[in-house]
Amino acid sequence: MAQLLEKWGCDVAKTISISDALERIGALGGTPDAIIADLHLDSDESGLEAVNAIRQQVKSEIPAMIVTADYSVDAAREAAVYGFELLKKPVKPAEMRSLLSFLLA
Repeated sequence: MAQLLEKWGCDVAKTISISDALERIGALGGTPDAIIADLHLDSDESGLEAVNAIRQQVKSEIPAMIVTADYSVDAAREAAVYGFELLKKPVKPAEMRSLLSFLLA
């Protein structure tokens, strides 16, 4: 996914956990244009929690999308409660590009 985004001209900061994301965002010294997070992260962390933590740190409602292989109703409901767009794996590049363009507009 990172390679695809970079091919589109995006600067990508890959992270593996909430603490890693917060540290990386702090080191960037700016606010990301968008966040793409997997729903289920390692160590029982959630992409939903990661997005919220990043938003709190930078004090901005950064546009975000959640990517998941979880096709359950619960996953869709959880993303909707937070107001996040949900893309299901395998992600179709055209679908991701369209959603990213929409979020950034």
